[in-house]
Amino acid sequence: MIPSISFLTFGCKVNQYESDWMARQLANGYSSSTGEEKRPDLVIVNTCTVTAEADRKNLQAIHRSKRRYPDAKVLVMGCHTQLNPEVYVGLADGIVGNGEKLDIVHYAERVLAEPVFSEVNRSYWLRSPLRMCLEGRFGLSRAFALIQDGCTTGCTYCKIYHARGPRSRSKPLEEALSEIRAFSENAYREIVLLGINVGQYQDGSNTLVDLLERALPAFPNLRFRLSSINPEHLRPELLALWRYPNLCKHLHLSIQSGSASVLRRMGRLYGPSSVWEATETLRQIDPLFSFTADVIVGFPGESERDFVETCDLIQRIEPLKVHIFRFSPRKNTPAASFSGRVDEREKKRRSRALSLQVEMVSRQFREKHLHLAREIVVETVNPSAEMMKGHDEFYILHSVYGDYRSMPKIITGEKAWVNPESIDRDHIDGMVSRYVRVSQ
Repeated sequence: MIPSISFLTFGCKVNQYESDWMARQLANGYSSSTGEEKRPDLVIVNTCTVTAEADRKNLQAIHRSKRRYPDAKVLVMGCHTQLNPEVYVGLADGIVGNGEKLDIVHYAERVLAEPVFSEVNRSYWLRSPLRMCLEGRFGLSRAFALIQDGCTTGCTYCKIYHARGPRSRSKPLEEALSEIRAFSENAYREIVLLGINVGQYQDGSNTLVDLLERALPAFPNLRFRLSSINPEHLRPELLALWRYPNLCKHLHLSIQSGSASVLRRMGRLYGPSSVWEATETLRQIDPLFSFTADVIVGFPGESERDFVETCDLIQRIEPLKVHIFRFSPRKNTPAASFSGRVDEREKKRRSRALSLQVEMVSRQFREKHLHLAREIVVETVNPSAEMMKGHDEFYILHSVYGDYRSMPKIITGEKAWVNPESIDRDHIDGMVSRYVRVSQ
């Protein structure tokens, strides 16, 4: 009987990409366990360790799996096990790190055959090239292409620097283009370029700019999006690439703070002025250019004035969305021993205040997009409600209504032109104006 597997993936899109790749490697010898009726023989948990809350969720998931599937084996891997494998001893049947993901077939077979084992290469990044490539498949709207892993920056609060390695590793440019081509040939309409620090992409003399200079004109019917980028990489040669119409007018910026002094203590390589200047340059290309961002509140030594400076920067940038994190000290990082700890109640207050501000500026920004025709890539379809959802190039989510009975059968991954009419809490409601076949 073919054993069945189930994946539980936490954290960033890089982790999700790796889980998708591992599922492909296991497809020939294992069946996928989905739904309540099928109980897995093996649960694979791909962990995150970006915050203390992420660590807690990893452990909760394994306890829940053990209760729900008492006969199943549990193989745990990822960033948390890379740094703290001992946490899972006595809880998981197999414990591996990030480097072992490349040999997932071996470790899946091993965990089903052996009672308990732990094997984590603590410096896998010294010898492991970036070898994962996904072949395209039809039926989804957005594809993720991993082009870079690791980070050389070493921010004072960050454990991912240690979990993914203090060395940037990049996929060869021709392999990256081949993967993009496969997605394009399988009817994907949008490609998101992924990396732990994607701005550090470097294949020999080829940089991220060189990769995009090759990809954007080669695949004019594909929308390209960068998953996230650090502000220090927003150099003129990168900003100039938005002359290509198929590079989405949206960036996710790892801002972290609007205070120059806080950014210095974080070990970030830019100041708030460079963030503002880059966003202004992009808004000159398109006044409605969209930004999302990450911000940490309550970093050690963050004064009320520092926090106000962060709020001021957010007000000026007018982002679509901000992921707000309350600082949590991570063991073995420099910031864990910094003085000037901010009281937990104060961190919560600042988080709430910034969240309210973001809600206000996000609504103001989305209102500027009303009554402007937008092309979306269809992500979900609800035929009974005659409604579908999808993002436009600005990363604005649209809920679109219309009489689909008069249209061809809608498939996720195809395109539609929509008329945005009203603002909802996290999206824009509108009506479909034209439906576009994949072949178009």
